[in-house]
Amino acid sequence: MSPSPAGWLASGGSFWLIFGQTSIIAAISIVLAFRIANALRAESDGCLLAIANLILTCLGAGIGFFLAPYPVFIVSAFVGAVALPGLATSLFIRRYRR
Repeated sequence: MSPSPAGWLASGGSFWLIFGQTSIIAAISIVLAFRIANALRAESDGCLLAIANLILTCLGAGIGFFLAPYPVFIVSAFVGAVALPGLATSLFIRRYRR
Protein backbone atom coordinates (compact mmCIF):
# COMPACT_ATOMS: atom_id res chain seq x y z
CA MET A 1 0.00 0.00 0.00
CA SER A 2 1.54 3.29 -1.05
CA PRO A 3 1.31 6.34 1.16
CA SER A 4 -1.20 9.05 0.38
CA PRO A 5 0.02 12.20 -1.37
CA ALA A 6 0.29 14.00 1.98
CA GLY A 7 1.49 10.94 3.89
CA TRP A 8 4.71 10.33 1.97
CA LEU A 9 6.35 13.16 3.89
CA ALA A 10 5.46 11.60 7.23
CA SER A 11 6.50 8.10 6.14
CA GLY A 12 10.17 8.93 5.59
CA GLY A 13 10.05 11.25 2.62
CA SER A 14 11.12 14.18 4.76
CA PHE A 15 14.38 12.45 5.63
CA TRP A 16 15.09 11.84 1.93
CA LEU A 17 14.39 15.52 1.28
CA ILE A 18 16.82 16.59 4.01
CA PHE A 19 19.47 14.15 2.77
CA GLY A 20 19.08 15.32 -0.83
CA GLN A 21 19.17 19.01 -0.07
CA THR A 22 22.12 18.64 2.30
CA SER A 23 24.06 16.66 -0.32
CA ILE A 24 23.40 19.24 -3.01
CA ILE A 25 24.31 22.16 -0.73
CA ALA A 26 27.51 20.40 0.36
CA ALA A 27 28.58 19.78 -3.23
CA ILE A 28 27.86 23.36 -4.26
CA SER A 29 29.65 24.83 -1.25
CA ILE A 30 32.73 22.67 -1.89
CA VAL A 31 32.89 23.78 -5.53
CA LEU A 32 32.46 27.41 -4.49
CA ALA A 33 35.16 27.06 -1.84
CA PHE A 34 37.66 25.84 -4.41
CA ARG A 35 36.73 28.59 -6.88
CA ILE A 36 36.95 31.34 -4.26
CA ALA A 37 40.28 30.05 -3.00
CA ASN A 38 41.61 29.85 -6.55
CA ALA A 39 40.52 33.44 -7.22
CA LEU A 40 42.20 34.62 -4.01
CA ARG A 41 45.33 32.55 -4.80
CA ALA A 42 45.01 30.52 -1.60
CA GLU A 43 44.56 26.98 -2.91
CA SER A 44 45.79 25.17 0.20
CA ASP A 45 43.45 27.16 2.42
CA GLY A 46 40.68 26.49 -0.07
CA CYS A 47 41.02 22.78 0.57
CA LEU A 48 40.63 23.40 4.28
CA LEU A 49 37.63 25.65 3.56
CA ALA A 50 36.04 22.89 1.44
CA ILE A 51 36.44 20.37 4.26
CA ALA A 52 35.08 22.87 6.76
CA ASN A 53 32.11 23.62 4.49
CA LEU A 54 31.29 19.93 4.24
CA ILE A 55 31.34 19.53 8.00
CA LEU A 56 29.42 22.78 8.59
CA THR A 57 26.76 21.82 6.05
CA CYS A 58 26.07 18.56 7.88
CA LEU A 59 26.23 20.29 11.26
CA GLY A 60 23.90 23.09 10.15
CA ALA A 61 21.39 20.62 8.75
CA GLY A 62 21.51 18.64 11.99
CA ILE A 63 20.98 21.74 14.12
CA GLY A 64 18.09 22.83 11.91
CA PHE A 65 16.61 19.34 12.08
CA PHE A 66 16.40 19.41 15.88
CA LEU A 67 15.43 23.08 16.09
CA ALA A 68 11.89 22.92 14.71
CA PRO A 69 8.85 20.59 14.94
CA TYR A 70 7.72 18.10 12.27
CA PRO A 71 6.80 19.88 9.06
CA VAL A 72 9.02 22.92 9.63
CA PHE A 73 12.25 21.04 10.28
CA ILE A 74 12.78 20.54 6.54
CA VAL A 75 13.03 24.28 6.01
CA SER A 76 15.09 24.88 9.16
CA ALA A 77 17.52 22.13 8.10
CA PHE A 78 17.87 23.82 4.72
CA VAL A 79 18.51 27.21 6.33
CA GLY A 80 21.08 25.73 8.71
CA ALA A 81 22.83 23.89 5.90
CA VAL A 82 23.14 27.12 3.91
CA ALA A 83 23.90 29.52 6.77
CA LEU A 84 26.91 27.86 8.43
CA PRO A 85 29.00 27.28 5.26
CA GLY A 86 28.02 30.74 4.05
CA LEU A 87 29.30 32.25 7.27
CA ALA A 88 32.59 30.35 7.03
CA THR A 89 33.07 31.36 3.40
CA SER A 90 32.35 35.02 4.09
CA LEU A 91 34.87 35.03 6.96
CA PHE A 92 37.43 33.38 4.64
CA ILE A 93 36.92 36.03 1.95
CA ARG A 94 37.08 38.86 4.47
CA ARG A 95 40.37 37.48 5.83
CA TYR A 96 42.07 37.36 2.44
CA ARG A 97 40.84 40.72 1.16
CA ARG A 98 42.66 42.67 3.87
